[in-house]
Amino acid sequence: MKKYKQIKLLILDEYLLFPLKESEARDLLEIVEARHKVASTIFCSQFAVAGWYAKIGRAHAVRRHL
Repeated sequence: MKKYKQIKLLILDEYLLFPLKESEARDLLEIVEARHKVASTIFCSQFAVAGWYAKIGRAHAVRRHL
């Protein structure tokens, strides 16, 4: 987990190809939050951004935006 937070550029390919389990969503959001305004992250996905909430889990996504 620590390595993902420190890499200068993290590229997540095939992002959300499958829905995330609760623990995976929590880990992903922790990494993204730690990298915010510190390092770059590129998300490569076959899905529109609007569909990401359903794949991450709406409860996690909404809670983070409040």
